Amino acid sequence: MHPGARSWPKRAALLALLPALLAVGSGRERAWTLDSGAEHELVERINHSRKRSGLPKLDLSTELRDAARAHAVEMAKRAQVTHRFPQEAGLRPRVAATGLGFDFVAENVGRAGDAELMHEGFLRSPGHRENILEARVNAVGVGAVRVGDDLFVTENFAHVVPDYEPKQVEKLVARGIAELREQARLPSLSRSDSRSPREQACDMARRDSVRFTRQAAPRQAGTLRTIAYATADPALLPEALRQMAATKRPESFSVGACSARTASYPAGAYWVVVVFYFPQK
Repeated sequence: MHPGARSWPKRAALLALLPALLAVGSGRERAWTLDSGAEHELVERINHSRKRSGLPKLDLSTELRDAARAHAVEMAKRAQVTHRFPQEAGLRPRVAATGLGFDFVAENVGRAGDAELMHEGFLRSPGHRENILEARVNAVGVGAVRVGDDLFVTENFAHVVPDYEPKQVEKLVARGIAELREQARLPSLSRSDSRSPREQACDMARRDSVRFTRQAAPRQAGTLRTIAYATADPALLPEALRQMAATKRPESFSVGACSARTASYPAGAYWVVVVFYFPQK
């Protein structure tokens, strides 16, 4: 077993790659079979362990399962346990290739005689146990491949985020701003339906950068503050936006969003531009 690999947005390089060999293949492809029974048992054991720790049950993700199976097959063929083989994509790109939207992913890999021994071994290892009991994840997919008496296992954990249309993202951001204003006991802000922020958001997505190439709104609207960011979960507002929304200065705002998968965000991200308009003096 290897300590679980954990991947954060734009930090795929932090994957724990521990290529210790457990066996050396003979050079011929080994006969292997998927063990769906072991996969089901491991998911049940994972959720049982989470329940005992007061954590919510994880949903079964077919995308995570497919990515886990593909990697488990590679381990079985090579009689080797590792998080990444040469010429193989890293964990985050492998999961992103399934089309799943997520902002956090982690992985356990190991080899044992059966599912019970595998799970018990994972729980005894701090890194694997941390992934199983990670509070932020909401989905799991397990791949289990049998070669003779050996079971090669990959467990993928992720925080899966909903798939939104850009206009839904804009409504979520506007709702978040309204809630922050209410919490601060400040008057609500009127929302301007300007196309400019939306165009700027899509331009950022095309360039894979949150840096402006031009101002996101016309200056004749008065002095303004523009906040741009990319996120996998539009319900979570960045600190700069939260602070601006909770100040007295703005009198109105506009918001634009665009969704895209880019090199920096292979799992997809929502590119957002929010413009706050201040009263003219």
